[in-house]
Amino acid sequence: MVLLMIRFGTVGTSWITEAFLRTLARFPEVCLSGVCSRDPQKARAFAEKHGAAYACSDLEQLAKVSDAVYLASPNALHFRQTLFFLERNIPVLCEKPIASNAQQAQIMYRVAKEREVLLMEAYKSAFLPGLEQIRRLLPRIGPVRNVFGTFSKYSSRYDAHKRGESVNTFQAEFSNGAMMDLGIYCIYPVLMLFGPPSQVTGSAILIPGGVDGAGTVILRYPDFIATLNCSKISDTDLSCEIQGEEGTISADCWNLPSRIALRLRNGGEEVFSFPKEADGMDGEIREFLTCLRNRYTESRINTPALSVEVLRIVDLYRGQCGVIYPADG
Repeated sequence: MVLLMIRFGTVGTSWITEAFLRTLARFPEVCLSGVCSRDPQKARAFAEKHGAAYACSDLEQLAKVSDAVYLASPNALHFRQTLFFLERNIPVLCEKPIASNAQQAQIMYRVAKEREVLLMEAYKSAFLPGLEQIRRLLPRIGPVRNVFGTFSKYSSRYDAHKRGESVNTFQAEFSNGAMMDLGIYCIYPVLMLFGPPSQVTGSAILIPGGVDGAGTVILRYPDFIATLNCSKISDTDLSCEIQGEEGTISADCWNLPSRIALRLRNGGEEVFSFPKEADGMDGEIREFLTCLRNRYTESRINTPALSVEVLRIVDLYRGQCGVIYPADG
């Protein structure tokens, strides 16, 4: 059966769901059917704001009115909630990181494949033109020797955390922290361009709550090293770079790249500019809908292998830094 209008339900009422719905509104074949939140009051207010006919705090109720679900709850809930919908044959677009650890992700994708239901991680940067531009430029800089990536943004909620308030963003029970929230935006592009590393080394600044406020992961490849930094307790204006023997490719950022520069050792320089997309979610939604129409159980771009490998690297990093989640048990 071909769905003429796809009823999308959402789980979560944070800013990321707001951004998702702004973009979703540009797709005429989709409508917002229902909103689910652990807080019924928040669910009702969010549903009213976005014109959803249904608001609830129960996943079962949302499943009854949805053909697909966008899941943007706290990281620690992704595993259980995704399996809930997959077991009811409802496709899931799950925010990154798709799970608390690689083992959970493997189980989620296995269930999706067994039940022949679409599961896709909502990693938006894979669909932006900047990453493809970098891929095209790589042969021009010769053998790659160094990769440097950074994503540091002082969290708007860190001051509240320092005052002793309970903030989900900095609590291990929610499978959070700098690397899970920001650092994976640096890990993904490296894996998409170069594949899995042979060695992973991590170091972190731990803060109360049991998570990393800032951290560095070093990925070792046969001929180069990738050094990736992230922080939720400081800011940076540094760009990301891929350094080769014949030149360097730099990007203003890796999550929403709008300016990419190629500088060659012979003095040549080229700059490539891209529109600064407000949310950058058009590509991931379009891919999910394409997979849905073609009855694919997985994306050909945001692949299960990529999701699992990113979390495998974060797991190794966390193990070396002493960041342990209850979900790991």
